[in-house]
Amino acid sequence: MKQTAVEWFIERLTKNPLPQTKDEFIDGDLVDITNKAKEMEKEQIIDAVDKTNSKWKSQKAEIILTGNQYYNETFGGNNEQNIKYIKKPVEIEAVQFRRNNWNEIRSFTNDTAHTLSIEKRINGVATCIIPTLEGHHVANEGDWIIKGVKGEFYPCKPDIFEMTYEPVIQGGNNEQQ
Repeated sequence: MKQTAVEWFIERLTKNPLPQTKDEFIDGDLVDITNKAKEMEKEQIIDAVDKTNSKWKSQKAEIILTGNQYYNETFGGNNEQNIKYIKKPVEIEAVQFRRNNWNEIRSFTNDTAHTLSIEKRINGVATCIIPTLEGHHVANEGDWIIKGVKGEFYPCKPDIFEMTYEPVIQGGNNEQQ
């Protein structure tokens, strides 16, 4: 019987030492082995569907999908063409968390932000807890608290916020219509 993609993958892993650093992982054989195993698996799935279709044809059954069609519909085909996206222009509300605006943060988050904590040392960091759709997240002083499109709240690091958002200037060029 022909070796499966998984069997081939395991055999190659046991023959090659695992990478020790991130660069070895990215540049090494492991990436090539993984990609080859994925390609083998794809071919095996397509072959299996096509062989099944041949048996059905001999019994005069209707063929609904070819092996390639089945694979593309089931596994999304070649997803590499869809890896880049542009964020839709959506107006959000946000407040930057500072130790002196805790009441504003509480009001902005409809009293869901909780557990304000300030380290008891010189230049101690202020933190709070923001309940999000994915669970409770810690917001550090300087983080932006964003109200999302569904009314949810989540913290965002200042550098990410700066790269992603710009202020809406009422009556200016970037005003949302």
